[in-house]
Parts: sequence; C-alpha cells; structure tokens
Amino acid sequence: MPVKVTAAGTATVCKLVVKGAMTLNGATLKLDFASGQDNIIAGTSFYLFNMANVTSVSGDGFVAIEPEVPGDGLVWDTSKLLTNGRLNVVEASAIRSGERTRTAVWPTTVEKELHVTAPAQTEVLVYNMVGNVVATATVQDTEAVINMSAYPSNIYLVKVGDGKVFRVVKK
Repeated sequence: MPVKVTAAGTATVCKLVVKGAMTLNGATLKLDFASGQDNIIAGTSFYLFNMANVTSVSGDGFVAIEPEVPGDGLVWDTSKLLTNGRLNVVEASAIRSGERTRTAVWPTTVEKELHVTAPAQTEVLVYNMVGNVVATATVQDTEAVINMSAYPSNIYLVKVGDGKVFRVVKK
C-alpha cells in the first residue's frame, strides 16, 4: 500500500474501501513508503481502510506488518485497525503500559525478542508447527520477554495461560 509521510508526521495513504464481510487470514500488511518514512513519529495515524460499509470482520487478521517497526522506539498499534481502519504509531513504552489490562503478543514478526503482556501472572507456551513446546515463560509484573533469536524461521503459536493463542512469524 503506497504511503507518504510529511515532515510534520502526517500520513497520506490510498485507503481501501471495504464493503460487506471482511475476512483476513494470515495476511501481511506491507506499507510501501513513497516518501517520508523517517518522518514517522508517535501519534502518526495511517487510515488504511474505510470501514463504513463493513457488515462483519472475521479471521485472525494480519500476521505481520512490513516494515516490522515504524522507527526507533516506535511500534505499530493495531488495536483500531479492524474496527475503524486506522493503524497508529505509538512509543514502544506506551504499548507496554497500555497493554497491561489485556493479553497481547508483539511483534507479530519477530527476529529477537517476543513480548507477552497479561493482566496477571500466567504461563506462556511457544509451539512450533509440529505441536512441540519450544519455549516457556511466565508473565511476571504484567510482561514476559522470550528470546527467539536461536529459533529457525517459521510460524509459531504462542499460548497464554488464559487460553488465548497468537500466531507469530520468526524471521
């Protein structure tokens, strides 16, 4: 999707108009920066989808966003992407503190560290595609960090103690 960002951090995107039922399964959202990627700041918003005529949203959403991070110290906030069509940029620490009230796993495309947040202490299991547990961790003080750098490139399932399962891609 072609993207431009002004010096003030304002994003211009050719948004997609979605009508009817919307299903996303295993897709990668690729942002093609025509210009201004260095201008992205916390608070930049990308209005990617016009969701006014969407009747339902289903599927497991995007498994990855490229580029993986919008810039140094910044992360993608996808919490509004499939409800109002906006992809937001926030400081990495803002996601960590904001996610403490719900379970979350990020980044969805991981090279080194996988972060898991949950509102209470809980066990985290990482499965390979054969169903073997390849890593475990415990969420302490609302966050766990799992070093994924030694694992081969593949898709992994992350099960958090409360029963939620997330899919991540290891680069």
